[in-house]
Amino acid sequence: SLVIVEVVPTNFPGVDRLVRWGYDPINGDLTPIAPLVTTTSGSGSLACCDSDLALHPSGDFLYALHNASDQVQGYSIGATGALAPLPGGLWPTLGSPSDLAISPDGGLLVAGSPGGFQAWTVDAATGLLSPATGPTTSPASELRDLVFSPDGGTLWTIHFGGIVESWTVFSGGALQLRDVLNLSLASRLAAAAVSPDGSRLFVRDQESGLLDLAIGTSGNPYLATTSLEWLGFGRSVVVSPDGATVYAAAEDSGELHA
Repeated sequence: SLVIVEVVPTNFPGVDRLVRWGYDPINGDLTPIAPLVTTTSGSGSLACCDSDLALHPSGDFLYALHNASDQVQGYSIGATGALAPLPGGLWPTLGSPSDLAISPDGGLLVAGSPGGFQAWTVDAATGLLSPATGPTTSPASELRDLVFSPDGGTLWTIHFGGIVESWTVFSGGALQLRDVLNLSLASRLAAAAVSPDGSRLFVRDQESGLLDLAIGTSGNPYLATTSLEWLGFGRSVVVSPDGATVYAAAEDSGELHA
């Protein structure tokens, strides 16, 4: 079975909760796992407002992003799905972080903020983080999502103003800007998802719809079609494991499009 963790903000500083559910892949049922709630423990009175989660590919570690205190917190995951804070497992981020992404091999964790991002290498044995580079400033503002290519060689950053940046990921976690794509069809980008084979990047414009970007041999996306699949307001998109189906939610209508 799979453990699903969701962030439940509360009205009390420092007591956001991580809620765990067991998932049955046969019938799709969700079952609460006891103890259901783990209280986050970021330092300071503003260790709250978790904005994203990243699960290590090994299934041994979970990372939560504290938006108000500008921190990443790490947890170990027990055999039953129980969460335990990693000793010394709090790391500062850039201001107002909103997005987390971990590389396919689990070796690099990146936290995105409105003006840029920060990267850490991940110790596979302990889950602890070490700075890979200093804070990286992005030429485009209002970063909204981070997506790694399936081979881990590229990091795409998605920006609200219609910008998709392609960053080369070097050994040791260093990042270098390689390409900037300006999408004139969409100016309010909110999320993206890559196909399992790395040939397509699907980008969600929160106020309109979905764009299908092809990935060239260089690893840079380009607009394969000039049409925009109109879906209405929404901020999420996922691709099925076989790459055959893309799912996007329309929040204003309550519809799920496939």
